[in-house]
Amino acid sequence: TKSVYERLSHSENGKNYKYIWKAKLPYKITIFFWLLELNAVLTKEDMIKKNWVGDPSCYFCSEVETTDHLFFLCPITKVVWGIVAQCLGARKVP
Repeated sequence: TKSVYERLSHSENGKNYKYIWKAKLPYKITIFFWLLELNAVLTKEDMIKKNWVGDPSCYFCSEVETTDHLFFLCPITKVVWGIVAQCLGARKVP
């Protein structure tokens, strides 16, 4: 298991993923964050690149659904992150 951990925490291009793998989170969430960091989470933008014929727009706004938009830039996402931050006791929430 040590060799698998070393492989997962260091990629070939020098990125260090130890901060994700050492977080005290359930493994499902850890793996999801790792995939998010690798930009391997499937979005509508990615599906369009694979010849999907659907609408690339976000369900909540008219922007193209990218990874950054889906998790950080969408107005609904910002509200959700604000609620999570308040639940965790954050004082300065943008």
